Amino acid sequence: MEVAMEVVQTLSEPFYALHALTFLSYFMARHAATTSSSPLFLNYLLYRWRKCQSYEALVGDGLLYAKGVLMLLATLLDRRLAAWYLLLFTVIFLLCQQPPFKGLGNVIQMTPLQLENYLSEGTATRCWLIEFRAVWSPQCIRASRVFVNLSARYSTEDLYFGSVDIGRFPKASEAYGISLGVNIGELPTYILFQNGHEVVRLPPIDDIDGKKFSNPFSESALVQYFELDRRLIFDLDMNHSKK
Repeated sequence: MEVAMEVVQTLSEPFYALHALTFLSYFMARHAATTSSSPLFLNYLLYRWRKCQSYEALVGDGLLYAKGVLMLLATLLDRRLAAWYLLLFTVIFLLCQQPPFKGLGNVIQMTPLQLENYLSEGTATRCWLIEFRAVWSPQCIRASRVFVNLSARYSTEDLYFGSVDIGRFPKASEAYGISLGVNIGELPTYILFQNGHEVVRLPPIDDIDGKKFSNPFSESALVQYFELDRRLIFDLDMNHSKK
């Protein structure tokens, strides 16, 4: 039931609704021409489902592939039709972007000033895993569900999760050494703070292209990189011993 409600809510978003209507208009007009490409499209989605880190990433990849197929078929039928769909996709891109996952989990949304206050109040054992993101970054949208899921599973009394939208606060990006360049590949950046000081970050400063990580923003990659399983077990044991 929850899945069905999420699908309905997703389709009500302008980004998805406009794309759905655009593809539907073509499929209704040229059903016979698109039938042969359906199995290939389904196989592609199954392949991407195994590779993608989230539902948002799967949908984003699926829409990109579907646009390519639609433009190819439209070009074969009539170049004027292809030009029309190109214009339509451009208008959709300018009017609305793919929405991020709206769940919060245990992630605390904060400003850079609030982050500084949280870090200054930290103790030697308290850790903060902070996601620095921007609402206009496609990679941040694709990974938006990942961080929320991790916060729900790994939050403890000594490990907190927070998110800062540095797209709204560009000066904060300079303070934490994060570039807002579209082609740099530093968004999202995850930094683990302990006792108010940075311990480790992903992607590392010397690996901003993510070459050391085949899928750096998947749940499994973040769990392994920040040793979240070990931290969770340690925190639970410490809290149990205090009791």
